[in-house]
Amino acid sequence: MIHQALALPRPILTRGFVSNGGGMFVHQCRTKTPRVTFCAADDQIASSKSNKTRKVVEHVCLLKAKEGLSEEVEKDMLDYLYTTQYQMRGIVAISVGCIGDRNNEYFTHALYMRFQKKEDLDKFYENPFFLKVLNEYVTPFCHGLTNVDYESEVEDDILAIFRKGEEYNYGEEFVLLITFAKSASEKNTKDAMDSFAQLTSSLPSLIVQSTQGAYVSDIHI
Repeated sequence: MIHQALALPRPILTRGFVSNGGGMFVHQCRTKTPRVTFCAADDQIASSKSNKTRKVVEHVCLLKAKEGLSEEVEKDMLDYLYTTQYQMRGIVAISVGCIGDRNNEYFTHALYMRFQKKEDLDKFYENPFFLKVLNEYVTPFCHGLTNVDYESEVEDDILAIFRKGEEYNYGEEFVLLITFAKSASEKNTKDAMDSFAQLTSSLPSLIVQSTQGAYVSDIHI
């Protein structure tokens, strides 16, 4: 089941939610042009078969801000989330912003981060600075948040890993969360994910980079 797909104007676009169905997989990509309408998966999966790749861990946090949130409070919340990358090790890429599309779960903001390994993500969740940011600038102004983490692969190139370069300075993030039925076989799941990969690999003019993978954890606060 595709739950939904959200979009954020430069920095983030997100859509999706976790259900109690079968295994969940995640697609995330950075589009070059806002408001592109398509289902995105991994535009690098096809090419990765011939290019050397490196494993990374992706982190997506979906927020439900309270009604009447002032611009000043919203700015502080997003700024403090963004500056976490300068206060702790292990974060190699980050994007944060408002969700541009309406969604059934009423998510309003999203945070995307990339880590080099799972151990860095674990340390991130326990980092005192991050916990302080949550307690002082996020949770008091939100009804709740949902974290989804998944392992993926990217081209083993410093610009690709750290999402550096002119093309990453604008556009949107697109996140698609998919839950497969418990009756779906491993082959069914692989075929579906490969189909998404083939779709996005055919859209290089629209997609800067995207990843896909099975989730390793989801936390509701």
